[in-house]
Amino acid sequence: MDTSGTRRPTSEQLLGLGHMKRPQTWVLLDDRPGHQTQALGLADRLGWAYERRSLRFNGLNRIPNGILGARAFTLDKAKSDSLAPPYPDLVIAMGRRCVPIARWIRRASHQTTQLVHLGRKGLVAPSEFMLLISCAHFNLPPHPKRMAVTLPPTQVTVQRLAAARSEWSGLLSGAAGPHVMFLVGGETAHHFFTPSRAIDLLQRVESAARDLGGTLTVVTSRRTSAATIAAMRNAARQAVFHFWEPGEAKNPYLGYLAWADVLIVTGESESMLAEAAAAAKPLYVVPLQPKPLTVKSKVKRWMTSVASGQGQLASICRGLFNTGWITPYRDLEKMHKVMYETHLARPFGIKLSLETPQQNNALEEVNERLHHLLDPKGTGS
Repeated sequence: MDTSGTRRPTSEQLLGLGHMKRPQTWVLLDDRPGHQTQALGLADRLGWAYERRSLRFNGLNRIPNGILGARAFTLDKAKSDSLAPPYPDLVIAMGRRCVPIARWIRRASHQTTQLVHLGRKGLVAPSEFMLLISCAHFNLPPHPKRMAVTLPPTQVTVQRLAAARSEWSGLLSGAAGPHVMFLVGGETAHHFFTPSRAIDLLQRVESAARDLGGTLTVVTSRRTSAATIAAMRNAARQAVFHFWEPGEAKNPYLGYLAWADVLIVTGESESMLAEAAAAAKPLYVVPLQPKPLTVKSKVKRWMTSVASGQGQLASICRGLFNTGWITPYRDLEKMHKVMYETHLARPFGIKLSLETPQQNNALEEVNERLHHLLDPKGTGS
């Protein structure tokens, strides 16, 4: 990482795009918004044109990737975009279901298509990928093809925030600053977020905003339950609310990020935390209450701890993780801790401040790595 204080080169400078042939690129997109924003966020920052390929799957996608191999029969072809040749130079994807499809494209191209995969699920056949990008809190074993980052890529950029600030210029008209934005997620397989917990949390957030002398805006997500929304609406009648709705014609989410002076975010979503951090505003994380660990999660946590050590048992655990049949324990507390240690965010509960946090330069480092892989001699030709 560059700590000299000098201006970092742009993506185009890093990749030598003025001289190097711009690779034809496909971005494979499943139906999960978090996967989409990360894959598109990386593609956007690389600086060249790309084509989206929307994928939908049939019931065969539940077969483990280790059995599927490099095959595409899990696709619902009637609902998916065409994957016909000519095949691209580069494929960017995220998610378990996209892995066999990306590998199939590489095989169909006679190994000429390079693969970049985001997330935890590129564990099968890592040698087939040019680069695997994953968050450090996924606890994946080290591999020459793997690059660990604190936060995943996102589509939130300085340019998009500036445009959103202009587009939504009247979004908070009448509300006195500083503007405290509370971005609310929802219950997951691993976290509780009951209406009573939401009320308690909202009252604490509202008190913190009041102590700062600001006004509170609550922005919900697709994962916020109707019961939680109703409870929060009744608990904070002075707050401004924006409730996420499916099929919303124009989503003002970027506008809220752009106009925020302080962001408070529930901590169960990597994508939501990454988007908030990319806004470069004072950021506070509210961890949700974890659910009791299942037997499977306890085994994963134990294996992950063992795999970080030395000896034959550690090697066995790392080997099992590298097969893709078992994934390591996903430790969101570790992610929050790293964000605090690197000054990207602060834990909610301390007094709110308008002090700007550190910037996350992980994506510039990803660009540098990709530049080296695409043009290892640095010739730009």
